Amino acid sequence: MSSFSLQVKQEIAAVPLPKECCILAEINALTQATGKLSIQAGKRVTLVFQANNLPLSRRINALLRFGFHLHPTTRFRILPQFGGFAQVLIRLDSNESRYLMRSLGMLSRTKSGQEVFRGLQQSILRRNCCARSFIRGTFLGCGTISNPQKETAAEFIIPNPSRAKFLQRVLMTFQIQSSIKTRKNKQIVYFKQADTLSDFLAVVEAYRAVLALEKIRTEKEVSQRVNRSLNCDSANLNKQLRASSKQLAAINKISYFIGLSALPEQLEKLARLRLAYPELSIQELGGKSTPPLTKSAVQKQLNQLLSLSESLHKPEPTQHKKQTS
Repeated sequence: MSSFSLQVKQEIAAVPLPKECCILAEINALTQATGKLSIQAGKRVTLVFQANNLPLSRRINALLRFGFHLHPTTRFRILPQFGGFAQVLIRLDSNESRYLMRSLGMLSRTKSGQEVFRGLQQSILRRNCCARSFIRGTFLGCGTISNPQKETAAEFIIPNPSRAKFLQRVLMTFQIQSSIKTRKNKQIVYFKQADTLSDFLAVVEAYRAVLALEKIRTEKEVSQRVNRSLNCDSANLNKQLRASSKQLAAINKISYFIGLSALPEQLEKLARLRLAYPELSIQELGGKSTPPLTKSAVQKQLNQLLSLSESLHKPEPTQHKKQTS
């Protein structure tokens, strides 16, 4: 998990507990994402939440204790297969597990008295505020965000296609478009656009993260502009230096063969000016001229010097025949 993703989870885990209907929606999402239900002998039901980070464990505890007045027990489990990673296990006893499952509509009793376990109850998301809480709980439980310095992407790891499609529909409640792909038999609900990520953070009320993301985006845009400008300036400078070198070579050739004083007055002035200021651009060279010349006028005269240089050739040495006596 990126540090940015953890910062987002820390922020939304501290969002004040919402209304009762929203608490139901959020704990429902967390139960779907992190809960593990076991049925033991004697029909004992135990619900255990598996939290992989402290913000998540604190949020689950707060929702259970203050939202439902339950008394979960907490312990840590070390996972050697993940390099000694510590996982927080939040357990409800059988009676409290049944109470929570009934409150969420996941457990009901038939007329014959038999208990039936059901999946996600969509009826709990009747309002936008509940949908917001459901998305927040789902992200806390199974969502991640990549490091926005490298790329802007968020994803949710969902166990089956029906839940993935349901989450996709809930996200669309807030105009957050997402896609679904399969990875290792899991469904991945994801989106990558920076604007979409910013909207998502606002939906889950991670407002500090929104500002941090916008700051990163601005810095990246400025850096890209500066790099483009430097690359452009470097290319222009190289082009200018190549042109100047060619002009200097032509002027030196003219000086060697016929002398600069043999040139028309204006061409001679410009030739000597270029020799004196080899680093100046054409526009700057025109500003140094007396009277000042336009860029096009300077370019025209430099082209004349280049043409003259190309027409000059080193005279071949005279061949003297050896006289016989």
